[in-house]
Amino acid sequence: MLTPLLFSVLSSYAKQNSISLDLCPVDTIVISKNAGSEVGEGPKSATIIPIVCTLSDSGTNLEFCFLDDLGFVTVTLMNLSTGEIESGVLDSQLGIVDFTFSGDSGFYLIMITTSSGLYQGNFII
Repeated sequence: MLTPLLFSVLSSYAKQNSISLDLCPVDTIVISKNAGSEVGEGPKSATIIPIVCTLSDSGTNLEFCFLDDLGFVTVTLMNLSTGEIESGVLDSQLGIVDFTFSGDSGFYLIMITTSSGLYQGNFII
């Protein structure tokens, strides 16, 4: 859980280091698998991530490309700068699935929960 101090630092960081979507029409978001059972513990071996996520040039849409059929997955998108949380269930069997969100400025954390584990990524608008 984020402490208030960490939340304050992330909020300040996001405001000072925002990106211009005009300069980056499509941003690929790095998704990683949280393979460890303890905080800070990373994967024990190289892992191929079966999810690619890109931010649209409009800044209000994430496009998820599922390289494997992971079944139904739950996507939780948190704007750590504003506290806004959006979530939805996506069918990975479709291959490419759009996820529309507010697009407000901030530092975003994506958590993707599947039957095989938790994937996460982040980006700044």
